[in-house]
Amino acid sequence: MFKNGDILNSSVFGSIEIQERIASGGQGTVYKINTSGQQYALKWYNKLWSTPDQYARISKLVEVGAPKDPPDVDARFAWPIDIVGTSDDPEKGFGYIMPLVPGNFETNGYLIAQRIRNPFVLCEMSRQLTEAFRALHISGFCYQDISEKNIKVEPNTGDISILDNDNVVVDKTAATQIGTPSFIAPEVVRQENYPCSASDLHSLAVLLFHFWMWHHPFHGRLEFDTICKSPESDLALYGTPVFIFDPLDKSNEVPVNEDGYRNLPARWQGCPEALKKLFVRSFTSGLKDPNERVNAGEWLSAFRNLRDSIMLCSSEKCSKDPTPFLVDLEKEGDIGCHKCGTAIQSRPLKLTIRSGTRHTEIPILPSTRVTSNHISKSIQTTTDKDAQLIGFVDRTNDESKRWILRNASGSAWTLKTSSGKTAVVPGGKACVISPGIEIRMESAVASISK
Repeated sequence: MFKNGDILNSSVFGSIEIQERIASGGQGTVYKINTSGQQYALKWYNKLWSTPDQYARISKLVEVGAPKDPPDVDARFAWPIDIVGTSDDPEKGFGYIMPLVPGNFETNGYLIAQRIRNPFVLCEMSRQLTEAFRALHISGFCYQDISEKNIKVEPNTGDISILDNDNVVVDKTAATQIGTPSFIAPEVVRQENYPCSASDLHSLAVLLFHFWMWHHPFHGRLEFDTICKSPESDLALYGTPVFIFDPLDKSNEVPVNEDGYRNLPARWQGCPEALKKLFVRSFTSGLKDPNERVNAGEWLSAFRNLRDSIMLCSSEKCSKDPTPFLVDLEKEGDIGCHKCGTAIQSRPLKLTIRSGTRHTEIPILPSTRVTSNHISKSIQTTTDKDAQLIGFVDRTNDESKRWILRNASGSAWTLKTSSGKTAVVPGGKACVISPGIEIRMESAVASISK
């Protein structure tokens, strides 16, 4: 509709200049725009979508703004900032201005093609995505159409950007979008319910499965045997879905001898046990009962624990470019680098932190840090850089080079040994890392075990 160089007016930005068309879709066209030397994006609706109802919805989103708790979470949404035009003349249409997603952000299809293996990146992109939708739901909204096409990721850092936020509506209200069949919840596919925060949780689990497994959780034998994709086949596959790794129902197992499926069993075997448990729950009992779905807080705890379980390979084979890998204490057998195959010499000890009803377990590694996020009684969404450092793993300076846990907080710890003896560990001091030790850190109790 617009040409490069066309000028429009915004109540927030004043004069804006169309620079180039970025994309077009069923709702309209997205342009890159310039205003006072700053670049943004403009989504302009076509005649069909230029309705008073849509205008009112976008106006509401502009008014309330993107979720802001925790700090910086709003940066993950390409959220409407201002409306340009009016709904008075559908022939002319209207649009909204939003942040421009940087060019180095990629789609999930790119991530699958590149086979992102770095656990730091996987944990960060999963954490940011989950945290963003948790913030959205707490704000009283639902997204309706969480899918791979609405997310972009920076593949080197794991930073995410959520697109198409004009999908967002007040939770548990009439839907304006039904969503992508392969991602929406079964009850929505069967048209028994509108999209809501509970159905968002299903869609989130499907997308997280894509991140970690590079595949769809319901694309097994049943999908492979589908000759022609149709509304009827979508209803069968996604309205009454069967998880490809369902421990009881084997009707949709992976056809391991077919291209595109061969590596899935090995990939599933390598998936962290904590995630496997959450995926199984999401795609078995969670399919039948929305109340059984994994909530965002559970996902966040899992991804934080996994991030704390990453270590760098120290073998000579990886010396030039140390490979990060997950130390999964729930798995049996050797633990080691997936790239060079070198196993660590001994299984790390485990640090279990209990605070209120929260229970966190992480391996004790050279890089282990205990922060205020670990010892809080509630699920914290504070970023690592903003969290207070409580303690960290260190080594003694003597010949023994014993591993120690150093108190980095301003409060003294109370230590209790396996024999029942107690001691005080002031700030700046340390205790030897040994099985059977319990340490009270403010309101939390941390224990060390094999």
